[in-house]
Amino acid sequence: MDVGTFTRSIRIGRPIDEVWSVLADIGSIVETNLPFSRADICFTLVEVDDGTEVAVSSDYSLRFGPVGRIMDAVMVRRTCARGMEGLLAGLQRHMEDPDA
Repeated sequence: MDVGTFTRSIRIGRPIDEVWSVLADIGSIVETNLPFSRADICFTLVEVDDGTEVAVSSDYSLRFGPVGRIMDAVMVRRTCARGMEGLLAGLQRHMEDPDA
């Protein structure tokens, strides 16, 4: 049962190969307190005039059937979106000011 999909993106003022080298070090998420039965996360990098546009997309489904859909509407979707936005913000801070 597919439940949610979303995409968030940012622009980072660094070359695409530098951004990729940081993203390549991200490992797998093997444990979470969210009730996923499946979660696929995809990063897309596009070279733009002033650096790199980084998009993160998530496609997921939850356990528990109809209860999972309610959980998604009440909590999970917002939690996932905040997590992806935080990940992108952290990546941007790291890439644009690595000493911060």
